[in-house]
Amino acid sequence: MEFAVTDADAMRGQLDPEPVKEIPGVQSHRVDAGVHQLSVRDLHTTVPRIFSTLTRMGLHLSEFRTHSASLEDVFVGLTGRNLRDE
Repeated sequence: MEFAVTDADAMRGQLDPEPVKEIPGVQSHRVDAGVHQLSVRDLHTTVPRIFSTLTRMGLHLSEFRTHSASLEDVFVGLTGRNLRDE
């Protein structure tokens, strides 16, 4: 899943990743150009927890997408780097 956030002033929100990483079901977290990319288990229970955490932090979603893992997602998960990272 991917999301971007804004703070209460509608500026690009700064997200402390630690509370998100501690949510049960979140397997990994990385940021690319302001978009947070998470690998999660049990999407139906993890997403509401993420929404709740963001709300407690005073952040609002400006983007939200889910998708099934691609081969590149699996590669990044196993190696910690993109195919283009050389």
